[in-house]
Amino acid sequence: MILKKMLDSFQFIDFEKAKLLLQNQAQNLIDVGCDTYNTVFIGFFDYRYADGSEIVTNLLKPLFEETNKGWRQVNFLPSFKQGLRVIKTKGSQNDDIKLQNIVLVDDFIGTGKTAKDRIERVKQKIGETDGGI
Repeated sequence: MILKKMLDSFQFIDFEKAKLLLQNQAQNLIDVGCDTYNTVFIGFFDYRYADGSEIVTNLLKPLFEETNKGWRQVNFLPSFKQGLRVIKTKGSQNDDIKLQNIVLVDDFIGTGKTAKDRIERVKQKIGETDGGI
């Protein structure tokens, strides 16, 4: 029953539609205060092999740059391990980021186990910093 429901709701999204959906999400995040100086996007990629979250994270950069040229590569971290390092330092002092917003990026949610694990690891890393973020 669950498999049938999943297959019935499956959609193919081409690049143009994906770009439009991501542009809308980008604007929503900007509207709630995500900016070049306080936000990092962290992909779920945490393995040796290619992962869709890498692609999505890298697609976000030019979409955000359309709204503000100040968005830089340092704001978009496809590697989860790299993201944890940035959280540990509360941002990147060399790049003038005072970390306040962490946006986790994934391209697929199945059971939710990976998302739950990543969120717990981010919370743990925030807790290890002096007073959180």
